[in-house]
Amino acid sequence: MKRAVVVALVGVAMLLAFAAPAFAAGTAPPATYRLTISTYWDKDSDGVWDANEGVLPGAECVLQVNGVVRYVTTDKCGAAKVLIAAGATVIARPALNPIAGYPAYQVTQATPRLSAAQPHTAKVVMNGNRCMRFGLAPDKQTLTVGMDPNFPPFESIQNGQVVGFDVDLVKEIAARLGFAVEFKNYPFDELIPRIQNGEFDMIASAMTISEGRKELVDFSDPYFNADACMVVAADSALTSTGDLGPGDEVAVQGGTTSEWWATQNLAPKGVTVTAYDNGVDAFDAVGAGDATAGIFDRWFAEYLLTNPARTERIVQGIPTGEQFGFGFQKGDALRSSVNTALQGVKADGTYADIYETWFGVAPASIP
Repeated sequence: MKRAVVVALVGVAMLLAFAAPAFAAGTAPPATYRLTISTYWDKDSDGVWDANEGVLPGAECVLQVNGVVRYVTTDKCGAAKVLIAAGATVIARPALNPIAGYPAYQVTQATPRLSAAQPHTAKVVMNGNRCMRFGLAPDKQTLTVGMDPNFPPFESIQNGQVVGFDVDLVKEIAARLGFAVEFKNYPFDELIPRIQNGEFDMIASAMTISEGRKELVDFSDPYFNADACMVVAADSALTSTGDLGPGDEVAVQGGTTSEWWATQNLAPKGVTVTAYDNGVDAFDAVGAGDATAGIFDRWFAEYLLTNPARTERIVQGIPTGEQFGFGFQKGDALRSSVNTALQGVKADGTYADIYETWFGVAPASIP
């Protein structure tokens, strides 16, 4: 199948647009390409280009996918691996800005090239004696995923391997899209800045979908309902928060949605809301009878109750509207492919199987 290479000059910038093949919806996964950027110049002005796999000093190289910047480098053009969905428009360009000690680069010639080794390549000649060459070549199909592996049971490190609910769900989605998976581990607060820089393709780290984050990244369809629940001791006769009143004490983990919910909904009824620094300590207080009940994230309670030594019980689910989603660069077409695969995982029972593996019970609800 032929792919078009369109070369256009915009001011002094040269844009190389590669139109990927169009496939019927749902029949082709995104493809991974290797972007290569290298520079050449004619040192002796003898009309022969002397290849140099270095970099044009001060050059800035930019890659855009569907109008979204995916890769930027200055003074180091090398190579980058990028994930590109079928049908995406890819633009590679040099930023022809003046650099101290160098003249403003002017495009004097643009020659598209096609070869078996690099099926999408093009050359830009600047100031008559410098050349920058771009190439897009198919690469191994690997989905790179950023996460903070310090949040069991969603993601954690065991015996040197990243494991968890998110991990198994991502592997299943990737398998259905025809990808291998590479997990990259970073602190949670670095995930959004790093994906904005194009350092990986997707965030999978129990990330709550919020209006503020939506301004920074695109989210997949929700994959997890992070609702709360009420927990009581084994011998308690309570069945819901409606049974709580003045004199009762509810344990929560401080700083959580559960604390907020209990403060808003139970404290006005005369219930004492006691916040613990550690969620496990709050849970233990319920089992020991130090608190009448506890309000916790449901997934947290279910995970703790996979321990057969625990006797506490979940007696009521409490919807909070919190949901987790996978994060993507703004405008990235990969989101659509992941959503399609995620819908299939939910529909055929695989999601429920993965959930039960990590939480010990069937999911109370599937987003």
